[in-house]
Amino acid sequence: MKLDSIEMQRRAVLLGLTFASSTTSSSAHANAKCKGERIEVYRSSGKWRWRLFASNGWQIAEHSQPYDDKRACLDGIESVKRALTSAPITMLEDCE
Repeated sequence: MKLDSIEMQRRAVLLGLTFASSTTSSSAHANAKCKGERIEVYRSSGKWRWRLFASNGWQIAEHSQPYDDKRACLDGIESVKRALTSAPITMLEDCE
């Protein structure tokens, strides 16, 4: 099942993701592989991080906690991808 950007954002909120402003990464214009819908993995301050971009190139999510190693970051991405396709949408006010 392919989810649109809005649905991905709704489901990602439940997983503790944070949402960024509508900016593209500096590498987005470097080559064709770095355009459109994608998950970018990068290193910052010695830690591994990822961010999600919509098909229009806007950054729509990023993980809130850095990973110590690349493998853990990639595993985290796979976990989120699985959860986004199956996690129900729950309104927080319904959980009170």
